[in-house]
Amino acid sequence: MSVLEVSGLCKCFEVAGASQSILQDLDLRMDSGELLMLLGPSGSGKSSLLNLIAGVDKPDAGTIRMLGQDLTALDEAGRTRFRRQHIGVVYQFFNLIPTLTVMENILLPLSLNGRLDEQPQAEAQLEAMGLADKRNQFPEQLSGGEQQRVAICRALVHKPALLLADEPTGSLDNDTADLVMAQMLDTLKREKMTTIMVTHSEALTQHADRVLRLHRGRLEPVS
Repeated sequence: MSVLEVSGLCKCFEVAGASQSILQDLDLRMDSGELLMLLGPSGSGKSSLLNLIAGVDKPDAGTIRMLGQDLTALDEAGRTRFRRQHIGVVYQFFNLIPTLTVMENILLPLSLNGRLDEQPQAEAQLEAMGLADKRNQFPEQLSGGEQQRVAICRALVHKPALLLADEPTGSLDNDTADLVMAQMLDTLKREKMTTIMVTHSEALTQHADRVLRLHRGRLEPVS
């Protein structure tokens, strides 16, 4: 079953007063449970593509359909509501709320969606990531690897139809990154989560169902 269908996507940005095309007539289709690794050099538009799919930004042309909903037809408030309900996002730099505890950070998506009765799901995520003893601590009391595991739990807790991960271990040292990525991939496989993961690590591509490279505004298969 198709979860995501992107067709004819175009996006330009103003650079030094001139329009620069970053995405050109881009197409993408994602099936349920598929893990896609997205490669490409810095500045190629990988993060821009994720922001468009998440509804954070709007394309200049083209359509983004998810679960049958045309996201490009929604206003900003509509895209925000859809994202909260159906999309999980893991950023490179955690983006945890410093004034909330670990458990409060993880529960945030459930709270926003009126689903706090599903707290046992949050407890299970925390246990799976080996952080059950950190539930009442604040982000500043955690290591970088622990903070990223909390961010992953927060993105997965409401069981989104699509997970977008933008270089989720890019700010961690190699050993910590390997540990966090192993736990994340295990969770994605167990939950059969449809995922687009931006990475610079070609070593990770062995775990993917499909690998694409963003080049000159379009997606190309990587052999």
